[in-house]
Amino acid sequence: MPQCYKCKQNAGSVSNQFDGVDELIKHFKLFHSFTPYGNFYCLDCCHTYQSLKAFKRHFKGNSERENVRYDLASALKNIEATALIFVTKLYSKSNYARKDVDQLINDITNNLLGTIITELSNIFNTTNNNNGEIDKLLAFCLDPFCNFNTYHKYTKSLQNRDLYREPKIFETNNEVDHIILNSTPCLDSKSSKGALMPLQFQFQKFFELPNVLKDTIENMTNLAQKSTIHNIINGEIWKQKKAKFENKTLIPYILYFDDFEINNALGSHAGSQSIAAFYYSFPTLPQHHVSSLENIFTALLFKSTDKCYGNDATLNLLIKEIQLLEKDGLMVHGHQIHYILMAIVGDNLGLNSILGFTKSFSANFPCRFCKCNQSEIKSDCQENLSKFRTIENYQQDISNEIEVKNRAKQSGIREISIFNTIDSFHVVNNYAVDIMHDLFEGVCHYDVCQILTHLIEKDHLFSLKILNSRKQLFNYGKTEIGNISPPIKINHLTNLKLHMSAREMWTFCHFLPLIIGDLVPINNKYWKLLRLLLEMIDLILMTEFNDTDLKLMTLKIEQHHLQYVKLFGNTLKPKFHFLLHYPTIIKKIGPLKYIWCFRFESKHRELKMYTNNTNSRKNIPYTIGIKCSLKFSYRLLNNNGFKNIIAYNSKSTKQQNLRDQFYYKNLNLDAVNIIGDDIMTFKKDIIYKGTQYAIDYYLLTKKLQLYRIVDIVLTSNENIYFRTSYDIVFHGVGWDENVSASDTSFRKPPNKSIIGHVSGMNPGYGLTCICVTMSAIVLLTEPENMPYEGGVYTPGVAFARTSLVKQLNENGVTFEIKSKM
Repeated sequence: MPQCYKCKQNAGSVSNQFDGVDELIKHFKLFHSFTPYGNFYCLDCCHTYQSLKAFKRHFKGNSERENVRYDLASALKNIEATALIFVTKLYSKSNYARKDVDQLINDITNNLLGTIITELSNIFNTTNNNNGEIDKLLAFCLDPFCNFNTYHKYTKSLQNRDLYREPKIFETNNEVDHIILNSTPCLDSKSSKGALMPLQFQFQKFFELPNVLKDTIENMTNLAQKSTIHNIINGEIWKQKKAKFENKTLIPYILYFDDFEINNALGSHAGSQSIAAFYYSFPTLPQHHVSSLENIFTALLFKSTDKCYGNDATLNLLIKEIQLLEKDGLMVHGHQIHYILMAIVGDNLGLNSILGFTKSFSANFPCRFCKCNQSEIKSDCQENLSKFRTIENYQQDISNEIEVKNRAKQSGIREISIFNTIDSFHVVNNYAVDIMHDLFEGVCHYDVCQILTHLIEKDHLFSLKILNSRKQLFNYGKTEIGNISPPIKINHLTNLKLHMSAREMWTFCHFLPLIIGDLVPINNKYWKLLRLLLEMIDLILMTEFNDTDLKLMTLKIEQHHLQYVKLFGNTLKPKFHFLLHYPTIIKKIGPLKYIWCFRFESKHRELKMYTNNTNSRKNIPYTIGIKCSLKFSYRLLNNNGFKNIIAYNSKSTKQQNLRDQFYYKNLNLDAVNIIGDDIMTFKKDIIYKGTQYAIDYYLLTKKLQLYRIVDIVLTSNENIYFRTSYDIVFHGVGWDENVSASDTSFRKPPNKSIIGHVSGMNPGYGLTCICVTMSAIVLLTEPENMPYEGGVYTPGVAFARTSLVKQLNENGVTFEIKSKM
């Protein structure tokens, strides 16, 4: 029964008891003069409430709960589920070894939980313990990890919930060799092993996650309606593959192959434990999810040294899985889905090795796309479509009665690829190139090094010291500050290899014209080559193409190659030759930016982090594979489909009423679906569809217009609005004397220039409304200052003698004259 805490304080241990909370509240008001708001203390639960309403609600809730029997089974189940999520999260961490997780669980169970339960027992001993339920609850809480406190129990628990499959171990080689056993040399079998991930399980479970299949199918439907090339399914290869699977639901995926070092790259064991890895991703996921590392999965792992045993030994099981995924498919949410391998991507050496082409780029036929010989590759500035590899000439090359070692010399084909056994795939149709390796680790180095060498040593426009000083002190902005490369040394220029990563080279090329542009004459021939390189890069990095774009790219690549040979007298390297194929490859497989290696190589970091935290090297591919499976199980356990498209830092927010903001008072709130009385949340930064936006960042439109972000507004229904500013610079030329527009005899060149500056807030609706409204007001109030005769006038002429500029300046559109010459 409710008691009055005030009376108990005054009378010691004696306190009045009341039949209900309503009687107690009457007592508060009559005898203690309590107001509706204040501090009200409950003697039963020892909590303080800030109002009589909250105090009353608390007592009524307690009375209702007294009639409900405690569900012990449900409580134990909830605790176990929470513990499972916790353990799975630990196992999924790349920097935790399995033994570390076991030790951590033991420490939590024995030290932390033991102390907590002891103290709770002291409290509960004073209460009623019906049927020993409290004792059972406490006993279970004492060790909530009892069902998965070892790795075996844990994986068994996941398997029972259909959340985990172990990687499959396979042998790449088994031979008798000299080994050390118990400190004694002897002969014994020595096997090399790899790990194949459970691909069918992973494909099925991934697309069963919330919204993954639905969003992917919707995205593919929208992309298929595009008239331009947006995605891999807008290319010719997809259309050819799709025709082979009529009336079937298809989802394409791509494989990535590369090696990564798990030991110290400069240590004595470098290379001995290098790992060859296959990853896969789905290019038709909604674009903002494609590049997320959680949507890039591991397919196969084996030691790089095992490549000497041949592609058949290392890739046989992977090929069988690919064939099953294509032929039989998987049932997902009632739909039979067939998964089609679209391309295998990677660096040039890696692809040539696994696809069966020559591994030497100094060989006579080093290109996997065409049969141009070495002399043609060194000189051709145009693509020769007649020499493209086809299935027909590939079959002819491998059927010729020549020795295998001579086949590579005469055709560039080293071996018949095991990937050709896949029904819908052939290596000559694997139109996959990598911008990262070809451009930012290849052509850019050759171009930039020689351009800088000539500008510094031949033209003497600046010194290497000045270049490095400007390069290091340049304002790269918040997004690129982490991609500044080290200072350039003279031997870097001499060796045609700058000490930069691909990402650093991209940043350096992007900003180089701003760093040294004021020191180089605009007509300098090396400067023109640099501009041509940047134009070529911008075209290659586009995410949407039409025929005009591809023709322009072809022209720019040809012009670049011709200028390079002309200026430096060098022959073209193979990476220059690969660029010639880019327009054709885009037609075949879509924008190259979506199949580059940047994000796949970032995936290496996750695996390297784990290997740095485990001492196991006996079967390291299997060890890494288990970690990848556990990370996937953690995602399944949490039922995480796609991440929210909006993410932000809660600490960087402020809330204000939208109508209180002066710059929104004249905004038509209904037109943009905002309720004016809502509390808007203002963000300093926000991540939308994987892209970060922050105050003082710039938005770039397709028309190459830049707008600075001033405010980021998030509404209650999670619509995002940017308040932006604009700065427009006008450069005009003319004459220092008046001349009539009809005076055609005036032939002097312009001898006067002026630079004007217009700035303000909210370009678009805000700027347009202000300009139109002020113009209308001036038309009505200053007719005497308008032109007397009718006709068509530009705004500058029509309003030249009015106060329009003054009115605009007073209403947020600022006009300034920066300079006159």
